[in-house]
Parts: sequence; structure tokens; C-alpha cells
Amino acid sequence: CRFTTFLTVNMGRWQLWVNPRVAESDRWHSSRVGLVRSSAILGDHLVSELRELARASDDDMALARAGQFLNKKLRRFEDESRLLLRLADSARVIVLLQRAIESVLGMNDQLESELRDNWDRNLESERAEFIKKIDEILRDEEKLTNELGNNNRQMQIMTLLKYQLDQYSHVLTPRELDVVCEVFDTIGRRGNVMVGALPHWFAASELEWFRAKTTVVEEGEEACERQAAVWAKLHHPNVRKFFGACHVGTPFMIHEACSALPLLNQTIKRTRGRRKTRRERAIDKKLSKSEELAHRKETQTWRHVLGCALGLQYVHERGLVHERLTVDNLLYSQASQKGVLSGMGLVRRRNSGSLDFHDADPLESSDIFAFGLAIFEILVKDRSPDKIATRNSNFDNLPDVRPDFIKRTEWDLLLRMCTPDLVDSTSMPDVVHQLSVLARRDAPMTTRLPHDTPATVEDVSGYEIQTLGMTLEATLHEIEQICDETDCGSLNNVNRPVCDRIMDVYQQLKASPDPVAMDLVENFTLIVLRFYDMLDQRVLGGTSVVASICASGTVAGKNYSFHHDIDMLLRTSSLHNTAPVHNWQTQWKEARRRQSKTLKSCLEEPEPFFRQMSNDIERSEAVALIQFAASTQLGPSTVNKSEDPPLWFIPPYQVQLGRHIADGSFGAVHEGEWLDTDVVVKQVLLDPSDKENWEQFVTKRICGSH
Repeated sequence: CRFTTFLTVNMGRWQLWVNPRVAESDRWHSSRVGLVRSSAILGDHLVSELRELARASDDDMALARAGQFLNKKLRRFEDESRLLLRLADSARVIVLLQRAIESVLGMNDQLESELRDNWDRNLESERAEFIKKIDEILRDEEKLTNELGNNNRQMQIMTLLKYQLDQYSHVLTPRELDVVCEVFDTIGRRGNVMVGALPHWFAASELEWFRAKTTVVEEGEEACERQAAVWAKLHHPNVRKFFGACHVGTPFMIHEACSALPLLNQTIKRTRGRRKTRRERAIDKKLSKSEELAHRKETQTWRHVLGCALGLQYVHERGLVHERLTVDNLLYSQASQKGVLSGMGLVRRRNSGSLDFHDADPLESSDIFAFGLAIFEILVKDRSPDKIATRNSNFDNLPDVRPDFIKRTEWDLLLRMCTPDLVDSTSMPDVVHQLSVLARRDAPMTTRLPHDTPATVEDVSGYEIQTLGMTLEATLHEIEQICDETDCGSLNNVNRPVCDRIMDVYQQLKASPDPVAMDLVENFTLIVLRFYDMLDQRVLGGTSVVASICASGTVAGKNYSFHHDIDMLLRTSSLHNTAPVHNWQTQWKEARRRQSKTLKSCLEEPEPFFRQMSNDIERSEAVALIQFAASTQLGPSTVNKSEDPPLWFIPPYQVQLGRHIADGSFGAVHEGEWLDTDVVVKQVLLDPSDKENWEQFVTKRICGSH
């Protein structure tokens, strides 16, 4: 009885963190005492030592954490019953055990102790015993035949052994390497199975990453390889991170762990949005706490959906569409706290004019249609008061009548996305813009305050933008100066039309014979402020003509939203939209066409552009930017695969610098944004002409991307 109490008191955390993961008979369980031999062989002594140290410790927290971590990492090896597949994972296990020994003994400063020597000898004896078991299988025809199985299993063993040698061969002894080579030769002779170079994305387990999950590819090995080859090239904050894949045995993908949408139990956070108008602040004071929480939950849901839309727009730009997009493809990343696209089920989009095109082939418009249905399903699950009926709902089409819990503006968007005639479907930039409006909207202004007299502005030009400490007229003057100072015509082509439209609206407000409504001035000022902030942002990268050409597509995408906001302002006021500058769609499309044509010229005949560069460094940057822009804005068919930039490459114009954090010998650290995602930016002080330092930087960057 006293012994049982001793176990409970001294192994409280081991019982809490390790016991639930294992059976009572397992070598890890706190009820086992002393050395417990298992079929895994490797780690028997270390597991017993950890368990007994935890038993003898007054506080077993650190040891229980070490045991929990090691148990998780070893579980796949322990659960595998086939010894040859265990052999293919043994080097990874040996590395884990060696590191665990150093970690545990290092906590008590015993790395140079006799105890360390004893633990190392125990591990060496286990390795010898394990290799002896493998050798016995190789000498026993019946056991060998049972272990090797069919061709699929033989290919799995060979592939995993090859991966082990590529990753961990440095930890294997000469004897262990000999046995691995003998297994290779034996399988090659008996099954005529050969393994070449493994794909760069190959991985054997999700345990190599933090918070990673696996998804089995039911369609088989070839489908897994196709999906992995596509997903591995996607790099965007709103596409779920791809870590690797294993196409042998039971094929599976390894990716970031995400949650399904809608987040029915989501935590409602206060987020930084646009500055509210005076009237909206007054109305907010009238909202109850429950009403405020409901509104914040609604806008947060739309922010998640907007994130998924940005991911979908990105994969479309990469020339990809979904075989079948469903709500299962819309997810939430706990790491970035954003909505993300799953990355699964993507295929190359076929040109409708190509000879192998079929009517049933997926198109961008069919993706938009399916995305609209998925959004509808999220809204139903998130808002419908009848939860039982929701489970049996049919989400193949929109209902004929708008449900009460879906607002009219939301319903209008869904109708445009889910039109039966895919040719008339709304575009993806339109979808992104409308979702961004829903995601950043404030409380509906349906409450009329008693004795509310609309405020007005007498002098529009002198209206002060408090966040800038400048008048409206002074801000517009700076905006015009920035646009006039733009050297490259491609950037000016997309910024100047927005500036001209803003100036036309300003002149109308200024020329008004009567005082202008405060709401109208504030709404206009918010557009001006957002446009000014975009122009004034510190963007990384060079100032060469190629850098400007490549960045122009990103700038044009941002300005698309400004044009729609100005359209909304004109529609909801008495302002006129008859001036030629407000016919922006034709000009915007023509500017994008010119940008695409210029970019193609850069790719096909880069020498005229390179001659404008002053040195090799600028030319190297230009080559990488052209290749990246071609693959994302023109489609992959235009790109020479041999000249693709590295998978981790991010063009500097997508990164915006924020607050300075610190300086170091390597350079400076800033807060920043990458495609509207908060990041930390390290500016490295590096001379690219120093080949050794440059190669070291590239090596570290590649390692940091995995």
C-alpha cells in the first residue's frame, strides 16, 4: 500500500503525460519497474532509466516531459511489427536516443560522467542486438519471405532505407551499413525492385515537424506524387503549409495542422480595423455586449473566408484549379490565425482552346461556383438556428429563397458566384474585394439616435486627418507628388488612375455650395488614408526597371480594391461619376495587358532590360524576379523549368517593413508584413560578391525553409 502511494506521489506527471499514451504492459508505463525488454529493442535501457529516475525524483516534471516527447517520437517505430521496416527507421531512432541521453544528463551536468558512459554502452549493445535480429532474418528464408511481402512492400522498404541513408548514414556503424546494403541487394535480386533519387519533397514521418498532420491519399501512389509535386511549389500565407509526402506503402501527405471552418467555438478577438466614423462610434455605444460579440464573431468568420479566397486567387494565378472544391478545402491555421486553402486536390488548369480540353475539365469559374457553395455551407452551419435540419441540408445548389440569417449583401455575392452559367460568373478579384468589404465592415447603421442632427463640414480642404496630422488637401498634394515622382510607367499606369479618381471626387466635394455631410467626408478620407498608406509603405527590393515591372502586378491587385471603394462612395452619395476618369475598368484591364506584355518581353528577350542594370548583382536579382513573376502572373507554361527560383524565394516587393526592432552584427530586424501576414524581417548585411558568405546565407535560408 505504501509502495502504491509512493508511485502516485513521485510519478504524478509521468502518470498524467506518459501513461495515457501506452498500455499498462508497455515499457513506458509507470507500473513497470526496472529494465523491461521489448520487441523494439532500441531504447529499452534509456526508457527504463528515465522511468526510474522519475520514480525517485521529488519533482518529475522535466523527466516526464522528456519521456512524453521521446515516446511520441518513438511510437511509430515501436508500433511497426515488421523488422525490415523498423530497420529503415532505426537511424532516426538512434539519433533521437543519443540526443535524449545528452539532454537528460545535461540537466544534471553529468555529460562527462561514468553514468553517461554506461548509458552509451547500453545503447551500443541494443544496436548490436537489433542488427543481429535483422541478420537472422536474412539467413532464414521463411522469415525473409514473410518480411519482404509483395512488390509494393519491397518498394516501401527500399525507399525508406534510401531515405534513411540520405538523411542519417553518418550515425550508422560499418556493420549497420553492411546490413542495410545486404538488404538492398537481397530485395534487388529477389524482386527486381530498384530505387533512384528520391523526390525533394519525400519525408517518412510527420514527427519531423511541429504540429504537423498527415492525410492519406486514397487514390494511390501516382496521385500522391502528382499532388505533392504541385503542392510543394506553393508558397503563400493563405495556403496550408506543405511539409512533405510519402508515396510508398500507404501514401500520405504531411502538412500543417489546421481546423475546419466554421470555427463554432472560436475565441472572439479584438482586431485592428479601419478607423470608425463619429456616427458609428455613437451607435456602438448603443450596442449591448452580446450584440457586439455577435458582430465581431460575424466579421471574424468573414476574415477567415477572405483568407481562403486569397489562397484560391493565388493558386489560380499559378495556373491551378481544384478537381472538386468543397468546404473541406477551407481551413483555419492556428499558427497564423488565418483562413487557409487546404492545398489538396489541385490540378493544372487546361486551356479551353487546347486540343485535349473537355467540357468536364475543371475551370476557374467552376472553382468560384464551388467556393460560393462552400461559403453558404459555412454560413448555414455557423448561423442557422435549426442545427438538426442543418445536418441534412443539401449544399449542391443555393436555395431559391434567401435564408433570414444571411444578409442581402452576402446573398448578392453568393448569387454572383453560383450563377448557373459559368461564363457569367464573377471574377476572383471581385470575390476577394467583396469578401474584404464584409470582413472589415463595422456594425450596421440601423439604429437612429434620438434627436440626431447630421454633422457637416464647412471647409473640406481644411478637414484634418488626425492619424496623419495633416489636412485633407495637404495629404492629397503629397499623394500627387508621389505619383508624379514614379519613374517607371508600369507602376504609374496603375497608381495614377486611382489618384485621378480621388482628385475628381475631392474637387466635387470642394465645389459643393452647401456644407458636406460629415459621414461622406469621413468615408472619403478613409479611402484617401488607405491609398496614402499604400504609397508610403516601405517596400523591400531594388528600384530597377525590372523590379518595378514585376511589382506592378501586385500594386494593380491592391488598386482594384480602391476602385471598387470609390465606386461604392459614388453610388451611395449625390456625387457624379460622369467624368472619364471614372470609367476605370477598361483602362485597368489595358494596363494589366501592357504589364503582361512587358513581362513576357522581359522573359523572352531580357538583354535590353539587363543592359539597363549597372552591375551583376542587379542582373541576378532581375533574373529571379522575372522568373517568379512569370510563374505567378503569366502562368507556368511560360517558365523555363531549369531557371525556376528556389522554392523558398519571396520577391522583395511582397514584403513591407514596419517598426524597427533591433540591430545586430548580421544586420537589422524589423516588424513587417508579407501579403498582409505579420512577420519578422531580418535585413542581412551581406556582400553578394563574397562567394563564401553568400553560399552560407543561401544554405541557412534553405534549411530555415523546411
